[in-house]
Amino acid sequence: MAQNFLSDIQLGDNIYIRLGDATNGDLQIYHDGDHSYIQDAGTGELRLSANVFRVLNANSSETMIYAEQDGKVQLRFNESTKFETTSTGATITGNVSSTTANFADNVYMLGGQLYLGASDATTDDSFRLYAASGQFVIASRESGTWTTRFDISDSGDATFANNIYLTSSSKVIKADLSSGGTTRTAEIEFYNSSNGAIKYMTTNSSTGGHEFWTQ
Repeated sequence: MAQNFLSDIQLGDNIYIRLGDATNGDLQIYHDGDHSYIQDAGTGELRLSANVFRVLNANSSETMIYAEQDGKVQLRFNESTKFETTSTGATITGNVSSTTANFADNVYMLGGQLYLGASDATTDDSFRLYAASGQFVIASRESGTWTTRFDISDSGDATFANNIYLTSSSKVIKADLSSGGTTRTAEIEFYNSSNGAIKYMTTNSSTGGHEFWTQ
């Protein structure tokens, strides 16, 4: 029989509101003296249905979680949105700290290192990028072994472990040697002729320059 209440219902600590046919109720609502509980203790799921859903702090002055039907979901820190879903994915505001992360299209992160073409840190035919001991390193993994292919030291020196290949549209290596207001450039240019050719050239804006060819 339905009952109508025209005033508050006050229950003491550890006094349960029990709903459902289970022995102790499928849904329990109570306070144990320290904490408040809404407990799904029986069969099925605990479902909250709303067009707009909002979780507030204790005095209802700040929003901690906000969600809209067919729209965004927000996680907030001190009323500042840090994570928000969008129609194309999600937006994160601020730094993300993670010991391990997996992304789509074979991108993996572990311990501050980025792995490309990998689902974990042991995938062959993949690349690893990281910074350590004042160096930036690119390594590749083949047959279970990581090999450093390129690194830049904290002094700016770059080291390549293997050959450097230039495309047909990028055939010039240049060095800026300018000093004291004088423009100087050294170039090594590679030509695609029948026999192949290399052109060494230095230029000086004030005195001209010189060229040396070999073919």
